[in-house]
Order: sequence, then C-alpha cells, then structure tokens
Amino acid sequence: MIELVGMGHNCQDTLARVPKMLDFDENGRLSELGSGYGGPATKRFFADFVDYDDAARRFLALGPRVVVTTFGERGSRTWTGEGSFWRTTFPVEAVDTTGAGDVFHGAYAYGLARGWGLAYVTDFASACAAMKCRRLGGQAGIPTLPELHDFLDQHGVQSPD
Repeated sequence: MIELVGMGHNCQDTLARVPKMLDFDENGRLSELGSGYGGPATKRFFADFVDYDDAARRFLALGPRVVVTTFGERGSRTWTGEGSFWRTTFPVEAVDTTGAGDVFHGAYAYGLARGWGLAYVTDFASACAAMKCRRLGGQAGIPTLPELHDFLDQHGVQSPD
C-alpha cells in the first residue's frame, strides 16, 4: 500500500493535505484504485511504475512531502525529498489483521497532527496496528493511548513528548 501524505484527489487539487492510499500488488503494480481517484487518465498515470522507488519519486514530483509504502509484517518505507528510510514492525502474536491498515492510517494521521517526526510517527502507527492484531475484530484490539505508549517504551522507542 502506498500512502501519499499531502496528495489530493485526482493527483492535483485543493485537497493537498489529505492523505491518500493506493493498493499495489506484490510486484509493485497498481492493483486497485479507490473511489475518488479519477478515471482512465489516473489509471494510466499509475500503470507503468517500474518499482516502489520510481513510484515514490513520481509522487513526490507531484507535490506531496511524504510517501509511505506499507508492507504488512515486513514494515514500511518512507520517502521524502531528502531520501528514504525503512521501519520494521513490532513482533506480536497476530490473531486477526482485519482493520490493521485502517488503524495504521489513523495512528499515522494522529502523529502528524501532533507534529512528531516521521520516524516516530511511523513507529507509533506500526505499534498501534501491531497491537490491534492481537485481538479478534476490526476495532476490539485498538489500544488506548497509555497502552500504546507503554508498548513503545517496552520496545525501546522514546516518545517525543
């Protein structure tokens, strides 16, 4: 999944601060466009990416400040105009991954709204999604903020607050 922070509807409009998510298959090809992503021209734009680096460079050229690709249990990679970095996930005994992506997105948006640095935002979102997976159901495992901070402390991740 590629998440575009700061990219709007149809790749260029006034909703420039709204994160957008696009699903790519295991080969890095666009597999699905959600509603609101435009028609055939948008599909063509996304159809010929060579790899994730190519996709990130193209997206960044359109104006977003950040592009994040999530790889489930393998972690995530973040690109900015200054470069890119990988973040690993947190090992948990997963019971149900339903809603993990949504939880990641919500936690990521929360971290951005708090003004945290991208590395911590990514760790925060990843930890939140991992904790959610420990329980059955899309919402049942979502941790409270104190639980999430305790989890991060236990894994040696320092809060910026």
